[in-house]
Amino acid sequence: MWTCSLNWNRYGSLGMMFTLPEHRGHGLAGRCVRSTCQQMSNLGFLPYTYVENDASARVFLKCGFTTMCEAASFEFSPVEGGK
Repeated sequence: MWTCSLNWNRYGSLGMMFTLPEHRGHGLAGRCVRSTCQQMSNLGFLPYTYVENDASARVFLKCGFTTMCEAASFEFSPVEGGK
């Protein structure tokens, strides 16, 4: 069973990082990010990510990522009977 996971795609985007609650606070997410970024760099990718929560932002910043911009998120909600 994995205690920490991090997905990435063929464009270099990192996401869906998760550490089981009982294993948090031991630096596993940071180790996972650094290891994955090293592997990606070896394959010629430039790692990047979009962060949606403070905990993930802290991990990526500690691993050497910098904030490039802040983005707004929008969600479509259909209006009943609307056009």
